[in-house]
Amino acid sequence: AGIDGVMASNHVPYAARVVADLLKEMGVEEYEPRVVYQLLEFITTYAHGVLNTAEEYAEHAGRVAEEIVWQDIALAIGKSRGPQVDPLGVFEPVVPSGFPAKPNAQLLKTMAERINAQKLPDLSKKAGLSLPGDEKMLTAQNFDIN
Repeated sequence: AGIDGVMASNHVPYAARVVADLLKEMGVEEYEPRVVYQLLEFITTYAHGVLNTAEEYAEHAGRVAEEIVWQDIALAIGKSRGPQVDPLGVFEPVVPSGFPAKPNAQLLKTMAERINAQKLPDLSKKAGLSLPGDEKMLTAQNFDIN
């Protein structure tokens, strides 16, 4: 049985079948069955997080948590029309999907240049495998016996 046969069976949860249908509508023809459940988990976790944040905004606005309005949800997703400033300037403003855009390339380049400007330690001239000092090894003793 192919993916369609597995997803069409009665023991598959309805939500998993909906996700499989979405994948099919998007033109995805081949995927492992566990991808459906991974997407389902992501969707559930994301929606739960957005709703919890929207409830917090509703409470902050003086309403009970169960009385969220669409503005609370939009704010929780990041679609608010207010300024969305990243204090470090690493990310550009949130895109309409609610996810951050690509990092600021110029800032990343500056940070990389600063880190890469640091001199690396000199290599040992002795023969054999070059390992860090004992204090930096995972095999170092990290416990005391009384």
